Amino acid sequence: MKKTLCLFLLLSVLALWAGTKYQPKPLTFRGKPFFMLGNMDSRMEKNRRSVHPVLKGCGMNTVMCTVDLANPEKYQSDLKEIQWFARNCPDMAVIVDLPLDYILLNAEKKKWGSAPPEIRKQRLPAIEKALKDLRACGNVIGYSIDELENRVHGTLETWKKSHPSKKDMDSALTDYMEACTDWIIAAIRKHHPEALFMPIQAWWTTYDKSAKLYDVLIADQYPVTGDQKKNPTLYSVAYDAQQAAAASEKFNKRCFVYMPAGFNVLNAGVWKGMREYTLEELRYMWFTPVSSGAMGILGWRQRRCTNDFAFRKIFLVMNEIKSLVPWLLGKNMDNQVISRAEHPFTEYKVRKRSRMMGKEDDEFNIRPV
Repeated sequence: MKKTLCLFLLLSVLALWAGTKYQPKPLTFRGKPFFMLGNMDSRMEKNRRSVHPVLKGCGMNTVMCTVDLANPEKYQSDLKEIQWFARNCPDMAVIVDLPLDYILLNAEKKKWGSAPPEIRKQRLPAIEKALKDLRACGNVIGYSIDELENRVHGTLETWKKSHPSKKDMDSALTDYMEACTDWIIAAIRKHHPEALFMPIQAWWTTYDKSAKLYDVLIADQYPVTGDQKKNPTLYSVAYDAQQAAAASEKFNKRCFVYMPAGFNVLNAGVWKGMREYTLEELRYMWFTPVSSGAMGILGWRQRRCTNDFAFRKIFLVMNEIKSLVPWLLGKNMDNQVISRAEHPFTEYKVRKRSRMMGKEDDEFNIRPV
């Protein structure tokens, strides 16, 4: 049964890939093709530095770690954690989540803006030191920031007063996002040139507005399940992934990564009172982006999972994706696909079909019957 399910999922993904112009290319890590897989956090227990063996067994190969740039003592602790991964889990890629409260300026309550030149000058030495330290670790594949749009859109109108524009709101917001992050991206290019800039962008309306905002886009969408008088929004994952693929193709990016829902403990916002995702819903949210060209799935997030939910559902879906990774990376695995006539079958003759164009009938060896 397991082989049948994996074969069905594989054929579904490859069939959808074949129907799109966008042909993604895998990431690389330590010189090898790499498909990201995980549920963001590496451990089941908070404040315990380890990789849970079940997560590792399900194919987890990427973890996102934060660094505190404002507190030197805390920074050293964060750095030691990444160094621990480099020594003890050399096949585990690390994405470093850069703190937006250090990159941006706190304009007012819950509103953030672009840091002015004098603030950037003060903070740049700590950022440059961190980039050099993290490059030396050897396991950092890239740097991320979390949903910049949600932080800065509240000060967009203020920024536009000094940067007049007739662009639509999303295009203007994208310009503002560029202005907020240009100095960080420049520092990464200078001090860790091998690393990717991989921001998590929350608004699909910004994906295709600028090629400068990411090397690899991490798109995310967490739909509601449709109870508590809420309309189900699972379809939004497919649309979101398609927009990420279209933007990646437009800007000639090698691929995108997707961050689907991977939680059952989030009793806030639109998710308040929501029933937990079913196994079928999780499969849909995790596999659909792959069918659109995602070369990585990083669920959000293990620390928002009960152990029971993780074992019953998340780990099952991760293991199914893990089984397909060799094919997704383009390896020849023909000997792993088998077909057996376990039940009697009937051979049917097909009706005469319309002829194809030119010599395609000969090419495909199609004979009318």
